[in-house]
Amino acid sequence: MTPDIENDQVDELFGQLKSLARHDLDELRTQRIRQRSHRILARHRRSARRLRTATSRIYSRYLEPALVCGFCGLILLWAFDKARYLLL
Repeated sequence: MTPDIENDQVDELFGQLKSLARHDLDELRTQRIRQRSHRILARHRRSARRLRTATSRIYSRYLEPALVCGFCGLILLWAFDKARYLLL
């Protein structure tokens, strides 16, 4: 409940909702709706999974090795710079 709605208004709204016509569905229609909903959800899950696997594949094959090589290169440059000052 939001603070700007009084309890009397809420009770009135629920009373109006109860007075709305109700359509009961037969078992066949309910099964069709359920199967269609499950197909749509499965399709969305598969597409989301494909996107995740494509993204993780790109990350693990290209981005992560490039980041590791760059980081190692920076560490080597830093180490050679410090060693140069020590040796010279």
